[in-house]
Amino acid sequence: MERAECDRDLPFKLGAQALSGVGAGRRLPRDLAPGTARLRRSDRHRLVVPCGRRGDDQGPARRPGDRGKSHRQSQKGAKRSLLTEAAGIPIGIAQDGANRHDKKLLEQTLASVPIGRPIPDEDHPQGLCLDRGYDYDDVRELAVHQRFEPHVRTRGEELAEKVRDPSWHARRWVVEACHSWLNRNRGILIRWSKKDVNHLALLQLASGLIAFKRAHAAREAAAY
Repeated sequence: MERAECDRDLPFKLGAQALSGVGAGRRLPRDLAPGTARLRRSDRHRLVVPCGRRGDDQGPARRPGDRGKSHRQSQKGAKRSLLTEAAGIPIGIAQDGANRHDKKLLEQTLASVPIGRPIPDEDHPQGLCLDRGYDYDDVRELAVHQRFEPHVRTRGEELAEKVRDPSWHARRWVVEACHSWLNRNRGILIRWSKKDVNHLALLQLASGLIAFKRAHAAREAAAY
């Protein structure tokens, strides 16, 4: 596109992306848009076509929110539910969409434990520590049915405990630590897998590596 002076037709040459209705060697008419008065020169050798107000026959103006979203922008994200033992080693995991409520994944998470679970008794009870997102009666019934002793913090209880004792930490902090270990893997921190089975496989692989490293570190510490 060549530079043109004011109040002259704008010549186009064959080269870059062609304009609709404008061929090689043709000229752009002055009535390109209603209210066009002139072509004015801008910085960096750009030509600006000032137009008048949008007419009734031109349709509504497009807003930024009217643009179509890509497949990644339309995704709602992913959520994972994690079950660990007392030291924070992952023993069960489940995943679903981010709009899924936490309590809906509890039964699936408990069923994902790959090894046989010891049967609890009065001398060796097994507790299940949950946050206030699981403060529902059906969650407690499910935990009792699975032979767990539920420890569910009610809404506001942890905040009051923290006010009384600033050094207090919830017993489930080991789960938060395990989530941090999982997020050290790039493929898990930012989900790139489109299929749920592939993303779940990455979660299971990372959980197995965490368990292996923790067991190896404990074995080396016992050797010394």
